[in-house]
Amino acid sequence: MPSALPRPLFSLALALLAAAAVPISIIAFNWGGEDCYITYRYARNLAEGHGIVFNTTDETADDRVEGYSNPTLILLLALIHRLGGDIPSASRWIATIAAAMTVWLLGRFGSAWSDERRPCAGDLIAPALYALHPLVHYQAGRALETTLYAMLITLAALWWVRGWTVATSVVLALVAASRPEGFTFIAPFLAVWAALMIFPVLRASDLEPTPLSSGVGLGGLVKLVLPWALLVAGLFLWRRSYYGQWMPNAVHLKAGPSNPSALPEVRDFIIAWSFLPLLIPFAYSGLTSAPPRLRRGLIIVALLMLHQLAFILAVGRVPAEPNRHFIPIVPFACLCIARTAVIASRAFPGRLIRAFGLAALLGLNLFTVNNGDGSRTRLHVRLKEFLRNYGGGWNSPVAQWRFHWEWFHHPEIRIDSEAGRWVDAHLPPGALIAADQMGQFAYHCRQPMLDMFGLMDEHIARAGLDVGYILAHSPDFVVFMYQLYPPVGYTPYQQPLRDDARFQASYRPRWRLRQNLPTPYAPYEFHVWVRHDLDDGAPFEWVVLPGTVEAADHWWRARDFPVNWLQKADTAIQSSKATRR
Repeated sequence: MPSALPRPLFSLALALLAAAAVPISIIAFNWGGEDCYITYRYARNLAEGHGIVFNTTDETADDRVEGYSNPTLILLLALIHRLGGDIPSASRWIATIAAAMTVWLLGRFGSAWSDERRPCAGDLIAPALYALHPLVHYQAGRALETTLYAMLITLAALWWVRGWTVATSVVLALVAASRPEGFTFIAPFLAVWAALMIFPVLRASDLEPTPLSSGVGLGGLVKLVLPWALLVAGLFLWRRSYYGQWMPNAVHLKAGPSNPSALPEVRDFIIAWSFLPLLIPFAYSGLTSAPPRLRRGLIIVALLMLHQLAFILAVGRVPAEPNRHFIPIVPFACLCIARTAVIASRAFPGRLIRAFGLAALLGLNLFTVNNGDGSRTRLHVRLKEFLRNYGGGWNSPVAQWRFHWEWFHHPEIRIDSEAGRWVDAHLPPGALIAADQMGQFAYHCRQPMLDMFGLMDEHIARAGLDVGYILAHSPDFVVFMYQLYPPVGYTPYQQPLRDDARFQASYRPRWRLRQNLPTPYAPYEFHVWVRHDLDDGAPFEWVVLPGTVEAADHWWRARDFPVNWLQKADTAIQSSKATRR
């Protein structure tokens, strides 16, 4: 059994683990995601007084579309932008700090569900697993609401175990405002309340009355449901009055029976975590002999994991960041794996054997495969590259930290961002642009947008790409993404509009935006078509965009040395700065 630790020593160790998660996320940062920039555009428009709208021309409920799925994050980013902060950098910091706070919260579970309330070394296993979890840092770098969402769910579980029912209810309302499916997370807590009512043995405590005693009975149910119901009802009523819909538009676009099964994604997640989730059932093997408070804690942990897993399987595989929907499971899986390690340690009394086992557990957690990006973006590789030191220059940790810190805060310079900046600067102000890249491209282009993918358009979200509908809006310009890697050409989604005779008669290609890179390193380019009545008659023009970092992904995949990647990416940063002077 792990030995007890003095509380100050335990708190110091836990604080160091939580603090370490921050520089690890900065070192592991690759580049920002695509979908997060949709949230950023909504937040910027809100901060600038236009309301929570994608286009500043959207003035009525019929015009507005809820193309985002994270009101909590939008409000935070709008407030920070209003105070003068940079939205993309702020979003990365929110995601990173949320991951670090989750590390801290996981360390508090030990005393919360232990009848002795004494911290032990085993209580540090779950925080360490989460702090070194590659998928967590990968999603933190994508800077969506994912790690914030997981942190709020973890906080709700911790406060529930501690018996703070009203506070739990309020946090669950924040969970509901952080993701469309978040309002369903009250169900596991209601199930535990029902179990406490039906099975008195779960309420009994070996040493003292349980804090959860206040959550039992009708009064406990009212404390749990009433604050949550009032806040969530307010959210839904506001959504209905402001957007004319009860649910975000993403629900209609991305969720449906046509989605492929998520079972392969579940398999990939288990493999990606070096098969450690397979240890979870062992955490419940001794449930009947565990203290009552620990039994209650493990039950809510199990229900929360099963609830999120049921959501993943019910919705199916949706177009999203890889493994994004699994992150809310990770904190509770870490708790179960840590509990398994504690159970196993009873059979190995030697300290050396325990230390070796813990090192192996953390090593497996770190040595992940398939986090959804290039092989060189695995966390253990990034940390190894950072720690390598050949005597100075680019290989020194100091120089690498300087680069990673600057890269973490630098504006995006991918082709989507550069194309958006070019279109915003060269097309007439107020021109309506039809496109299907609504992330970085649309954030850096402030023009009104017609979303051909449908996330910001209710009709297309339900009916798919409707050529007649798009032409009826008569966009001034149409922007296509053109793939340069197999299959070369326009995507199948865009092809019907591109080949339509009415479109060909009304528009012609005017600009081709591409990077100054050889084709193998430039994954795609943008083609801008102009409506004939706006055509100035100038010939078709190639536009070479400023230096971008798309090639970095190819250098990584080619397993180039980190010194070369750092130098080339730094060159792209300096080129970007020079272009903007």
